[in-house]
Amino acid sequence: MPYGVLFGWGGFWVLGIALLILFSRYVIPMLSIGLSRISRSSSMERNKRTDVRNIQEFLPKSIDFDPARYINLKKGIFLGLNENRKPHFLNIPMETNAPHLQVIGTTGAYKGVALGLMGAQFLERGEAVFFFDPKNDEWAPHVLSSAAKRCGKQFYFINLNAPNGA
Repeated sequence: MPYGVLFGWGGFWVLGIALLILFSRYVIPMLSIGLSRISRSSSMERNKRTDVRNIQEFLPKSIDFDPARYINLKKGIFLGLNENRKPHFLNIPMETNAPHLQVIGTTGAYKGVALGLMGAQFLERGEAVFFFDPKNDEWAPHVLSSAAKRCGKQFYFINLNAPNGA
């Protein structure tokens, strides 16, 4: 095969890749913005506040409720209040073991508060709770310690962030 044909096909291949990159970088976002402007909201849309990048705008400035008054292990694990300020429960039958959990959110979205609250309820169900927090949450150790005392369980706190080592 002559080198001119080979380089010609190679040039077209490189040009195609470059056009694909430019198209995906500039044209697709413009099409997405245009389509979002002309599309109508669906009646199936439950809650429009779903973008985690600006969740702070929708979170309360302070929490003024006591989660302990909503805890009812017969209904399930109390997760928090929904947008209508009604309690929301995760129904886990008492005869089953607790699942593994992962809570994801931005800084300041009360992930540690939610995990501490869930951990305290799992302790009350008789589950073993291991709580790892590399950012040193100040609230969760107190909640888990008092829940362990109420349930007659041992509580161990290991602070890996201590100034002089663990």
